[in-house]
Amino acid sequence: MAFKLPDRPSPRPNPHELADFAELLALVRGRCSATEIQRYLGRIDDNHENIGIEDDDEQNEIISDEMMTEIGYRQHACPDGYPFRTDPTGSVLEHRVDTDSDKILLYRYLLLATRLKMREEKIQAGIDGTQLMEELGAEILRAYLGGGRARSKVFGTARQGGFEEKINDLCRSFREGGRYRNIDTGALNANDDGLDVVGWIPFTDRLPAKVCVFGQCKTGTSWRDQVSKLDPPGFVKRWMSGTIVVDPIKAFFIAESADRAQWNGVCIYGGILFDRCRIVDVSGELDSDLSERIRIWTDAATNRLIEWQWC
Repeated sequence: MAFKLPDRPSPRPNPHELADFAELLALVRGRCSATEIQRYLGRIDDNHENIGIEDDDEQNEIISDEMMTEIGYRQHACPDGYPFRTDPTGSVLEHRVDTDSDKILLYRYLLLATRLKMREEKIQAGIDGTQLMEELGAEILRAYLGGGRARSKVFGTARQGGFEEKINDLCRSFREGGRYRNIDTGALNANDDGLDVVGWIPFTDRLPAKVCVFGQCKTGTSWRDQVSKLDPPGFVKRWMSGTIVVDPIKAFFIAESADRAQWNGVCIYGGILFDRCRIVDVSGELDSDLSERIRIWTDAATNRLIEWQWC
């Protein structure tokens, strides 16, 4: 089970969660070394009964090496937005305090939004971190579609209004789909039916048939069982009186840095995957209000770690 703050990784963590652990230590303390990680793994071995797992310094060294390889990948995947750097030996991770940008801010936010218990800790400084993720998803989607004439909007819980109202507003904005329709006779119980953000590229002629993306947004680490929840063609048939001529593309936005060993399988069900590094990579200058709220939330969440004396 993936670790959640204020807890620490359990025995034999995978390189991705161990990289998050090292980044969080560096965020709070300023630095974290591979040697410290090896010592930590050794202490876990000493304090747990690991049936079938050898208490082996060499194995711990291999795991910390895999962690540093993962960190190297993250540095490559979002070079302008990675808030850490490795020292010349390649074995010490240092927090960058000399650079402050929206990209750097986003990485810190997404790191904390991955490892905090977001059911309990999503509200920081009066701001809902899960709703920030939906607003961020809309901005990232518009940037990925090229900015300029591209459009996007939040459909999910971060947007006010009932489900019917949100469907009608989407159809008006998108100029396809007709209007809201419930094909069943029973009471409405849809919430957002898995749809959090929508993006599209309109034409001046306002005619149907254009690029459109339906996306889900998830913080935390418990998103894998949600990747097949959203069915864009089914959503249109279920909730709209008309059609969207060209089926929407599916996308999935997550705060976590995804495991590349499982990447293809996730994308088959989830569509275009925007994980932490891709979100940071695609991002440009954020809306000033959204940027400020992300900054406030991230600073408050970081202070929670200090309050917990987590490091």
